Amino acid sequence: MDATELGAAIKRLRRNELRMTQKSFSDRTGLDLKKLSRLECGYQLPDEDFWEVLLKIGVDEERIDQMRQWTDDARRTQIVKR
Repeated sequence: MDATELGAAIKRLRRNELRMTQKSFSDRTGLDLKKLSRLECGYQLPDEDFWEVLLKIGVDEERIDQMRQWTDDARRTQIVKR
């Protein structure tokens, strides 16, 4: 899975499972709105803070572990643009 696919999965999680807008997710978790947008577009990969936020709002640990694996896969396939 690449970063763009991971971003789409994060967006689906937020919209379909959590039923939140970017703004409501940002307000509830304290996560910067711009960072959330960058994650969902695939411009940035999730960090430990993001996983802690998901745990805090009640996302299943098994789901988080799956998404962590996808993040590791995306890091391995990431191409550095110059």
